[in-house]
Amino acid sequence: MPLVKDEPGDDRTVIDFCTICRKCAVNCPVAAIPAGERTPIDDGLRWAIDAETCFRYWNVIGTDCATCIRSCPYSHPDSLAHNLVRRAITTSPVARRAMLWLDDVFYG
Repeated sequence: MPLVKDEPGDDRTVIDFCTICRKCAVNCPVAAIPAGERTPIDDGLRWAIDAETCFRYWNVIGTDCATCIRSCPYSHPDSLAHNLVRRAITTSPVARRAMLWLDDVFYG
């Protein structure tokens, strides 16, 4: 059954944060995630992950890599501190940059 396509909401804070963060692209061991701008894919703008390169790497290491997931600030545990950070990210561009700096300080 095909998925029903929805329309993007007005909240662009996650996209803005991902645009300045790019930890997933920087930490990908096989550069399967582009570090540049999003490109048009399926009537939307997306970062085009090279799934074939990613999957080939999985075969080489014998399991899934998940470095992109581990490096993403949005993947931190569901705790009060991390929820406050996620909330701050939605408030302002200055807060997004500050939270990214704090993520670098605490998680690298």
